[in-house]
Amino acid sequence: MENGKLLSIIIPAYNVEDYIEQCLDSIFDGMSEEAAELTEVIVVNDGSTDQTGEILKNYKQMGSPLKIIEKENGGASTARNVGLCASCGKYIFFIDSDDYLLKAGFHDLFNFLQKHDDEFDIIDFEMCLFWDNTGVIEYEERTLPRTLGTGQDVFTIMEKANLMNNSSCTRILKHSLIIENGMHFFEGIESEDEEWTPKLFSYAKKVIHLPICVYVYRMRDTSVTHVRLTKRCFTDLIQISDSLMEFSKSPHLSDAFRKTLLGVISYIYWRSFRGIKLGGVWDEELIADIEKRFYIMDYSTRFHRKYIYRPFIRIFGLKTFYAIKYRNENL
Repeated sequence: MENGKLLSIIIPAYNVEDYIEQCLDSIFDGMSEEAAELTEVIVVNDGSTDQTGEILKNYKQMGSPLKIIEKENGGASTARNVGLCASCGKYIFFIDSDDYLLKAGFHDLFNFLQKHDDEFDIIDFEMCLFWDNTGVIEYEERTLPRTLGTGQDVFTIMEKANLMNNSSCTRILKHSLIIENGMHFFEGIESEDEEWTPKLFSYAKKVIHLPICVYVYRMRDTSVTHVRLTKRCFTDLIQISDSLMEFSKSPHLSDAFRKTLLGVISYIYWRSFRGIKLGGVWDEELIADIEKRFYIMDYSTRFHRKYIYRPFIRIFGLKTFYAIKYRNENL
């Protein structure tokens, strides 16, 4: 355990003056002295233009063992990578700065981590949703029991059950698993977790899922995942598909995992179709990029995509499919 730290918590922060204190309070409030000694909290201020930086400085001045890294704005991926390079804990926990932890859940998770130090590569857990406009917390009922296996086995089980959560924030990860496999985040794209998580699971030798709720994901209209759709949203999906398709050729993948991964890639690829007519104008460049990759449709695992949508598109074209499929959506 380098420098005596068991856990490094990494928080990328950008313009979250309304949320960052709650995030930090949920970590530090009620933390035992022993846990505080074993934990480092790193906040990477990603070029915030509001009062986030001042709030962080004030928070640290009050005596909190907080490490603050200032950088120019580059997005969550770059901030996580910077935090990762500065971390020294045996395990890593990524938290988004507008979210927070359930104190009881985090306490139980930390105790589990101490008791099973160095036993698992990934400790997966549950999250719940906090609706910012109503103040209501909604617990997700994934009905996934305690699950144990290799990363490839657990990923396949979760995907087949439609219970896989691609967020990097719903699991604690061994630092060496990330570093030794070169698993830094893909910079310059949105939805980077979708590209990162399957790869990470493929390398993990021992994974456990704990049916305890630890993480609270804030649902707010201005978060990255709830802004108005732009062309970048869909071109990023193409980039993620390309990256994972190349990765699917890796020799260390089991046949079952590779098949599951190809199904995931197909789902990501299909989602890019919705962007070909933003604002009522055909995006010929995106259409051409999608058509170059029509072969990805062959890996679809859902009946309607594989046996209905796919032949329809090949016969009548992508624009006709869009006109029928998304005719009632205002993108």
